[in-house]
Amino acid sequence: MKNKILIAASCAMLVLLPAYAVPTPALKVEVSGLSGEMLTNVESRLSIERGNIEGSYTADNVRKFSDTSQKAVREAMSPYGYFNPTMRTRVKRDGRDWVVKYRVNQGKPVRVTSVEVNITGSGAQNKKILRTAKQFPLKKGDVFNSTIYSTARDKLFDVVSNEGYIKALSGESKVLVNTDTNKAVIKLVIDTKERYYFGKMTFNDTPYNDAFMQRFNRFRQDQPFSSNKTLQFQEDMNSSRYFRQVLVIPDLHHTKNFQVPMQVSVVPVRYRRYDFGIGYGTFTGPRLTAGMHFRRLTNDGQSLEALLKLSSVMSGLAVKYYIPGYDPLTEQWTIGTSYQKFLPKNGSSRSQTFTFGYSKKLHHWEFSANINYLLENYAIEDSPKRNSQVFYPNVTLNYMKADNTVNPTFGRSMSLSLQGGSDKFLSSTSFLQGDVSGKLLVSPFSFARVIVRGDIGYTIVHDLYELPLTLRYFAGGITSIRGFPDSSIGPGKYLGVASIEYRNYIAYDIYGAVFYDTGNATNHIGSPRNTGAGVGLVYQSVVGPIKIYAARAISKRGHPYAIEFSMGPEF
Repeated sequence: MKNKILIAASCAMLVLLPAYAVPTPALKVEVSGLSGEMLTNVESRLSIERGNIEGSYTADNVRKFSDTSQKAVREAMSPYGYFNPTMRTRVKRDGRDWVVKYRVNQGKPVRVTSVEVNITGSGAQNKKILRTAKQFPLKKGDVFNSTIYSTARDKLFDVVSNEGYIKALSGESKVLVNTDTNKAVIKLVIDTKERYYFGKMTFNDTPYNDAFMQRFNRFRQDQPFSSNKTLQFQEDMNSSRYFRQVLVIPDLHHTKNFQVPMQVSVVPVRYRRYDFGIGYGTFTGPRLTAGMHFRRLTNDGQSLEALLKLSSVMSGLAVKYYIPGYDPLTEQWTIGTSYQKFLPKNGSSRSQTFTFGYSKKLHHWEFSANINYLLENYAIEDSPKRNSQVFYPNVTLNYMKADNTVNPTFGRSMSLSLQGGSDKFLSSTSFLQGDVSGKLLVSPFSFARVIVRGDIGYTIVHDLYELPLTLRYFAGGITSIRGFPDSSIGPGKYLGVASIEYRNYIAYDIYGAVFYDTGNATNHIGSPRNTGAGVGLVYQSVVGPIKIYAARAISKRGHPYAIEFSMGPEF
């Protein structure tokens, strides 16, 4: 009985063996004589052709493929100006696989013998259109490239359309290619027709008053209509703090006197918004933030924000009142006050600040100017507590660009700040302070992230002891030098911090991380640097990265470890 079972099992294995042990023959193609984009296009086209006989790689099918695919090679070369190539193919076996080799001689290319780009209609003298036409990339003597031609033609039409000539037509345009003489003639004629302008802008019913809504209209009625500017306007409206959703529709069917009416449909933000954040550090314990925003306090866009922060190092409450500027999308006035308790390793302070400021955005840039009045009771290490007051203006220039502010694959930010006060006017001491900070996130591969950041600060002060603790520099913590408690390094007149981090994808939106941070906050330039390094896990959640790091203070005696945790947008 056992022998019968063994024989049956052996037969079953022999039956199954071909299906699992014998590899399926493959068809490989090798192309010589070509390079660059043309080679890539030929290989891509051959891959498509090969799919027609996939799974049927018999000798007859492969030889037939080697003959018929030559037409595909010629067609893949023609956009680059080579219409008369010659080639030889060779079919051979490589084990069980088939290999088809193409040896290609490009032949003589088709060259452009004349280029004529003419603009007619009411836009015939438009400087921007004429400048773009003059920059047409194909010139007499160039190898004809249909991709370059199509891209240049589309770019010219885009410029024409965004200069207000939305009904422009391609007149007697043609490209004549003679493959016998290897010559090409380009004639591109664009009839711009009449010019159109932005017309009246109307909004649907909203909780905001009509006068406030009309302040969003950035288009004058003598301004040429542009679809690009319309899309940018819609994007800016959607990213503003006033609306959840915005749709801008040009009414091209009801133009009057060459003006295009604009219909804008908006969904305002909810009246209230609540924000919460959490973090944790081995030395500092939990960190909590909670915010409440009254985002439609009035019908002209004014709003109120209150933010509470709680931690063993820094706790406080800040209240800000926002008033939209003349252009609500780019301008804003701020009135604010805050109370803060600051307990770094080497000091303590309680402070109150009053602020009045103005900010303006322009694309990825934001400029802000503020006037601040600070009252602070503080002590440094074991020195007696003292009171200080500082009246100081400050200006800040911020830049931020990212493909996604929450979970970016690329992003960069920079901040420049300058502030100062004088003991001649409402200040206990005179000082001047400048800061520069930056952050860069790149993805050299789909599975990798590299984050580099740095901070530099410099203070000139008449009497250091009269400079409040909150206006001095500190380092340490998850956004500074990991492995050191929050604000445990310092206080100092000077700041220098640098960090690099590498993240590698593991699975399920989880990345492994390694990092190295170094720097100092000190009163003496050249003081020994504090350095932390370690590993971590980063989960790309819908609210931003959730980060947990195991950091080691490698420049500190005993090299203590710390666990750091945070969550929120990357930028």
